[in-house]
Amino acid sequence: MKLSRMLRELQLDPFANRQTCLLIQEEVLKRIIRIEKNIREHHRLLRELRKHLGSKKGSATDKAKARQLKDTILRHHGRIKEYQLLLITFRTIVDALAFIYFDKWDIKPQSFKEPPGFVSEKAGLNFELRILRLVFSSGHVGILNDLTNCLRYGDVSILARGRTLIIEAKSGHSENTRTQRQKSELENITNYLTYDRADKLPYIEGEVQRLATHSPEINHRDRLNSIITRACESTGKYCFEEVEPGLYYGATYVANKDMFGLLLFLASERGTTFGNLNGGHPW
Repeated sequence: MKLSRMLRELQLDPFANRQTCLLIQEEVLKRIIRIEKNIREHHRLLRELRKHLGSKKGSATDKAKARQLKDTILRHHGRIKEYQLLLITFRTIVDALAFIYFDKWDIKPQSFKEPPGFVSEKAGLNFELRILRLVFSSGHVGILNDLTNCLRYGDVSILARGRTLIIEAKSGHSENTRTQRQKSELENITNYLTYDRADKLPYIEGEVQRLATHSPEINHRDRLNSIITRACESTGKYCFEEVEPGLYYGATYVANKDMFGLLLFLASERGTTFGNLNGGHPW
């Protein structure tokens, strides 16, 4: 909630408050490192539990102990999934920073790439942090890409004098096939963002060219926010609405198969009057 409040303050004047952008990233980085440490600890405990499980054979006592071990293993897996969801959630905060400063159509092609590994295991993290802080001290704006879900090329994205720069930070001097591949990928995405053309992108075969749309963008952001708010306030904890012919938005705070089935049913009932959107079933 604190980070969300800082984001809202930043949106009021993104460049005058750019130091807030750095503070948010440093806070998110601390949280992510702590979460990754917890995930590693759960993986360590899982290895030990599996080792003990392999030795529990034969007697009824051993079988009972094995069942307990299996239950404990399941709990650790559940905790790891929760922590992984937290990682995604904290990264959405820095995603918001990216969308404040960079054009969303420049961000989209950068998200189609495998996610990074653990930030806390990265050898060059301190070097990247020095670059990030130098960017802000020079009066510009930077994003540490590994703290996002959407910026997956390079290590630091910089907005300086209206131009976007993507930095691949290397603290060493040696080159290998990995660094050559990273250089090639970075050149392709940079050419695409600068000249609207690239020889190839990871998710598209052959040459790619970007063209302007033939008409202004139409989005339903305000309608979606309204649907989310009404879902939270409704007794059924969901809201569903047709925002344009054939396009439906649904929001739910209940994550189970029954609710998913309900939303699918509503989507299939074209022409139905959704008169009771604030709770209960509309039929």
